[in-house]
Amino acid sequence: MEEEAAVIRNMARWFLDGDSLERIKHRLEDAGIETTTGKKTWSTGTIYNILTNEKSWEMCCYKRRSRQTT
Repeated sequence: MEEEAAVIRNMARWFLDGDSLERIKHRLEDAGIETTTGKKTWSTGTIYNILTNEKSWEMCCYKRRSRQTT
């Protein structure tokens, strides 16, 4: 779960830094990061869905905030 959260944080950071969905796709694939279904190829649609999914943000950011306040 923490590994997935780290990937989501990286994706968000890259996007906020100005990377396109296509660039993020190549970063993930070049790093050898597989999708949650084990695919080695990412789609820009999947990346978009992750970046706009509220549950993704809860998983990556809420846990992080909780650890900082304890």
